[in-house]
Amino acid sequence: MGVNNEILEISNLSKIYRNNNKSQIILDNINLTLNKGEIFGLIGKIGSGKSTFLKILGGYEPFDDGFIKINGSTNLRKYITYYPQHYFKFFRGTVIDNLMEKLELKNFNIEKKVNDDKKYQDKREFAESLLRKFNLIEKSDKKIIELTSSEKQLLTILDRLFEGKNLLIFDHPWTMGDPLFIQNLMDYVKNFCSAHNISAIIASNNINELKYLCDKVGILINGKLEVNNEAIDQFIKQIPNLFPFKPLDIPEASNSEFLIQLKDIFIKNNFKHLTLDIFKGEILGIIGKNNSDKTLLLKVISGQYIPDSGKIFYLGNNMTEISRFGRDQINILKKFGIVNQEIPEIKGLMVRDFISLIHRFKLAENIDYAIKKYQDMNLKLEILDFLLRISVFPWNISEKKIEDLGLSKEKLFEIFKELKKEELEFRIVAFLENFNIPKEILTKMIDETSFVEQKLIILAAILSLKPSILILDEFDADMDIITKRLVVNNLLKINSQYQTTIIFSTHDPSFLKDLSHRSLILENGKITEINTPEIIYTKFLETMKNSLKYSLVL
Repeated sequence: MGVNNEILEISNLSKIYRNNNKSQIILDNINLTLNKGEIFGLIGKIGSGKSTFLKILGGYEPFDDGFIKINGSTNLRKYITYYPQHYFKFFRGTVIDNLMEKLELKNFNIEKKVNDDKKYQDKREFAESLLRKFNLIEKSDKKIIELTSSEKQLLTILDRLFEGKNLLIFDHPWTMGDPLFIQNLMDYVKNFCSAHNISAIIASNNINELKYLCDKVGILINGKLEVNNEAIDQFIKQIPNLFPFKPLDIPEASNSEFLIQLKDIFIKNNFKHLTLDIFKGEILGIIGKNNSDKTLLLKVISGQYIPDSGKIFYLGNNMTEISRFGRDQINILKKFGIVNQEIPEIKGLMVRDFISLIHRFKLAENIDYAIKKYQDMNLKLEILDFLLRISVFPWNISEKKIEDLGLSKEKLFEIFKELKKEELEFRIVAFLENFNIPKEILTKMIDETSFVEQKLIILAAILSLKPSILILDEFDADMDIITKRLVVNNLLKINSQYQTTIIFSTHDPSFLKDLSHRSLILENGKITEINTPEIIYTKFLETMKNSLKYSLVL
């Protein structure tokens, strides 16, 4: 009798969402088998049900029909390790402390360096070998808060790997790193699964990554799981055409034509006398490998981070130095719309209420109202300025930070007035529909939406405020190719219609080329080149071609 190599059996799995007496089929009679040591890749556009499917497999979401068996058992959590999208959970302490603590808790003795007696030195050597492999050894004694988003993802993935269960369920696990970093991580996962006969199901929006990593790839379309190349080819053909690009006439260098100027910016261990001119109405793309300080540069430009020295000027009707605090700076901050790379976990809010909070704290007339309230309360406007800078979501700031500013949660909500429901819907619905998000999503709970949907909801909310300057930090991460093109086209239309200045960072050279008027490469805190997007696209690919084993281009 032959040995049964099957680890997972899914039969006729179905899931229906019900909301306000309406029902939607999310998963429709899904069937799948997976063998020991096999890696299965899952792709699909936004809202296709990938995350729901993986939550069900992880044992964290109920389903309506069918069955799932792992090792012949329906006790999924016993045999499955589940990594949700954008899951960051750490202990206090340093990077090495976290890694060693997780090895201790998992008690998973599959590596020779982790001995039965759990000697401290053995664990430390093993933890250091992992950090060295991913070029993190120099950060071993750093606090977690000092890591980049991609490095936090890495540590969390390593934590999940060493649980020692039979099947790994990873929901978009590596979305924030540069291509070489992702390849290194994929190679480690692939070798790990092979060495220990562990199976994996990995959702990603990058087809080339999945083809490189996985034994087979499936796509979710209209609730059905298709495991064939023809379905994937049809998916690629759905990519919309690029919106006609409106070239920007970059004038000769003259102070009167710049919108933002960074002069001689210095931040210890990051920037050494960085200078950058940004033109009104341009789309500027920033690309670079991990730890090139792209996020920090965007925070400096938008006034969220004050450099050690140097100046940041906004040249509107009057020249204003953004790196100072006061009423003039508040008037500049009103012009910014910002979507940062890391979005805080949001629970217990309806989508409509979540958007209402964004408008409440970011709407220009509400900020004018807050200025008057501050003056009536004899509070310094510098405090309001600081409050608007330290968080894109001021209501999410800790009680202690608010108290340090001489406020309370109650006063904070008193200072910023609430919008009426009708006014909110009038402002937001068209912008949601531009991203193919129906009006009905307003009545869903925000934590029932996918991470990409949350990003699009935030972007729609920000765009509906019609900012003069839009800052997007790796906004395209996590997105499928169809959604990326949808975002590009909408941003190009916004730029063309309102002359909105857009400054964004990315790891995707194609996204960079499609969206920007000018592009720059940032490396070790320096702008190594600023040029046309086509030239930067080619040069960035050149830096990867000898090391990268999978294609960055479809």
